[in-house]
Amino acid sequence: MTSDNHPKGPSIIPESGLELDGQATSTILPDAGNLSDEAPDASYYLSGWRLYTLALGWCYLPCLPGIGGCGVYSIVMVVIFEMVPPAKYTFYYTILTTMYAFSMTMGPIVGGAINNRSSWVWVFLLNVPLGVFCMLLVANSMPQHFPHRKRPCPRTRSIHRIDFVGASLLLAAMTIHITGLEEAANLHSWRSILVLLPLSLSGLLWIGFIVSQYYVTASTRKPEPVFPWRFFQNRVCMGLILNGFLSGAISTTCMIQIPIRSQAAVGMGALSAGVHLIPFTLAMEIGAILVATIIAKRRLPPVYLALVAGVLQLVGVVLLSEGSPNNPGYSAMYVIEVILGLGVGAVIAVTTLMMPYATEKRDLAVGTASIIPFRFLGGATALAIVTAVANIRLQEVMLGVLSPEETALVLMRPDTIRLLPTAVKDRVQGMFVNAFNLQMRVLVGFAVAQFPVTFLTWKKDQIMVD
Repeated sequence: MTSDNHPKGPSIIPESGLELDGQATSTILPDAGNLSDEAPDASYYLSGWRLYTLALGWCYLPCLPGIGGCGVYSIVMVVIFEMVPPAKYTFYYTILTTMYAFSMTMGPIVGGAINNRSSWVWVFLLNVPLGVFCMLLVANSMPQHFPHRKRPCPRTRSIHRIDFVGASLLLAAMTIHITGLEEAANLHSWRSILVLLPLSLSGLLWIGFIVSQYYVTASTRKPEPVFPWRFFQNRVCMGLILNGFLSGAISTTCMIQIPIRSQAAVGMGALSAGVHLIPFTLAMEIGAILVATIIAKRRLPPVYLALVAGVLQLVGVVLLSEGSPNNPGYSAMYVIEVILGLGVGAVIAVTTLMMPYATEKRDLAVGTASIIPFRFLGGATALAIVTAVANIRLQEVMLGVLSPEETALVLMRPDTIRLLPTAVKDRVQGMFVNAFNLQMRVLVGFAVAQFPVTFLTWKKDQIMVD
């Protein structure tokens, strides 16, 4: 939300760091899951923490924390599914979600406080001692060859299992895909060669990735595929992954754009904007915990809860799209954040808990890991789209009251709105409210798409989580 040149203000132009981090995470996550199938989980878990911590200390390459963090994020889920019997999945998932809820709630607050009083670099550096502490904790508590491996396979053999071609195609497709959308967000026309060329090239790379996964899956002598072809043939699995994509689109966009709205349209500081995001982040994790508890206690098919979650998300984004420019700081928005957060959290829980029952035993690791990257991809895609739509609209309307130079500055640093004359400031803040409403209307399409996707997981004998 802040640029390197202007660390004190939010930017409506998306920062490339988020996309780079998400792309790196998305590409490596499935392979991290594959590695954990043969090699000791502890060794790769620690390797992930080492790279993540070192990358945070050297905070100028945002893709590196994604590469390191992906091992942590992926293997922690795999370890849980390997460590406990299926009957305990929901219990330990609830514990994990509680920890995640705390971090999601505190992140915007701590980040906002740092942004108000110091440099953005400290957002990274403060995580270094925490990373060291976690490495020591894992090294002293997790068995070296967990789980049940007296003779773990050599690292060289594990490395040979990585699908470097598939991972490279996936990374290239995602990078160029997001690059094209970012060019549109930077006020280039959708018909511009800077937008059309990357999007067209990414389409070819996606096709190449799918073809490569078919051949790698069919061969017994090749590496483990990043995305096995049998996933394409499993409609339940595809339904869960696509649901992860769509819920990621909604959650990531709201987590970025709601604070920007608070700062640009209401005039809040970074810390206050972070605090006002708490209803959404906290409700998102409460929704995940509630769904996990209901599945375990009431023996309800998860697909029913996914449909309810879809309704909550649709209601939430529709209500968010109806904000009045005359009352940008209306208190009912916090209730809407809770409704939307409950829906997003519920979908996250359903997709995570159902995946082990929708895939074969051999695909447990890569299947569990695959949902997360598509959630990141959905978030990066939707964020770029809604930013492009909002920027184009804002530029059109603001040029009627501001000079081109002032318009460019406000788009890059919405916090400068407070320096405008009162009458002009009120009009510009109303324009930001209308732009946010337009972004939420785009998300309505993502929310509606969840219903046919959820029905892909529907079966005559519904999948139940033990």
